[in-house]
Amino acid sequence: MANDGLAKKAAENLRAATLLVGAREYNAAASRAYFALYQAGMFALEGKGMTPGTFGDYTEWNHRLIKNNRRAFGLNWEERELWEDLYELRVKADYRDADVQREEIEPALGEVADVLQRLGVEI
Repeated sequence: MANDGLAKKAAENLRAATLLVGAREYNAAASRAYFALYQAGMFALEGKGMTPGTFGDYTEWNHRLIKNNRRAFGLNWEERELWEDLYELRVKADYRDADVQREEIEPALGEVADVLQRLGVEI
């Protein structure tokens, strides 16, 4: 496939998120779960032959570029909502005073796994 390294990293980040929930490190888990989706998104776009330049004058992938083109790599409405929710949790986890709670991140991990598998990431 296009960039198997990205798929490997996406799967690794999902495993890390799962372990971090078990360790009660919910902020770190939210960040890793988001990055699993982000890396799977890059993997899926590259698998369709797309590059950052496909979407304008870009030379590298970035969060906004991936986020704004979720539909291009085949996410349905619910999956795009999951992405949005995880993005917000990642911002909360990494940049806000409030902490991510278990009930915010734990249920999302199964959904992330489903999205990764559908995008061709072996988990």
